[in-house]
Amino acid sequence: MIGEVVNLAGRLEGATRDHGVSVLVSRAAKDAAEAARDEAGDQTPLPLRPLGATTVKGRERDVEIFAPDPCTSPLALSATGYDNVSDPLLSTLHRG
Repeated sequence: MIGEVVNLAGRLEGATRDHGVSVLVSRAAKDAAEAARDEAGDQTPLPLRPLGATTVKGRERDVEIFAPDPCTSPLALSATGYDNVSDPLLSTLHRG
């Protein structure tokens, strides 16, 4: 796989160590996931916390990043409707 999105994913994966998390999500990925949920009629925000912006090699501007909310437990996910582990993004966050 090649391309700008794949490069960004690799850079964010590398940045997880700097931020002490197992998953990082860019603003663009967060917005796209929320837009898809909005189209499906689910307007509940994703259980992510903002981490600010990070410098990414090969990008002129910093990238705004988010991580799974550490206060989000399986019980909290269920209470907010995020118990659907068939959702790829949410199942990744759930494992994080």
